[in-house]
Amino acid sequence: MTEKEIKIIERPDLKSRFRNLTETGITAFMWAAWIYLLMPLANILLWIFGIRIFYIELIEKSGFSKIMDMIYNMGWIAVAVFLSFWLWGYYNLKRYGKMHRRRTLRPRHDEKMLNALGISPELHRMMRMQKEVVFEWRIESMKDYQTGIKY
Repeated sequence: MTEKEIKIIERPDLKSRFRNLTETGITAFMWAAWIYLLMPLANILLWIFGIRIFYIELIEKSGFSKIMDMIYNMGWIAVAVFLSFWLWGYYNLKRYGKMHRRRTLRPRHDEKMLNALGISPELHRMMRMQKEVVFEWRIESMKDYQTGIKY
């Protein structure tokens, strides 16, 4: 490395939580200031392209209050939906919560699996170590299709 090259060491794990929050806060503040300073230019461009109509409808004709009323009503609808789902779940818990209808599967033996799949014990061991195993069944007759076992 020559003297003119700058070596940048990237070690975010050495930064404290306070420093990360401070840097994020300063960055957000500077972006907000930048957007605030560009707002007059954005307003002029929007006015030139006809967005002034949006301002008239939303602010001058009090369309904003109508939007706020709609958001208020939608909030109450969301609360009602949440309460209905919660009550439904509570009812199901009281009605069905004490029932134990789940059945456990009987343990399967490796020998039966080897015979059913027609594979070697080494291949079976390798398959058990894999994260995902994909079977491609080549069905040659209807009997094979019904049982899923190749004869």
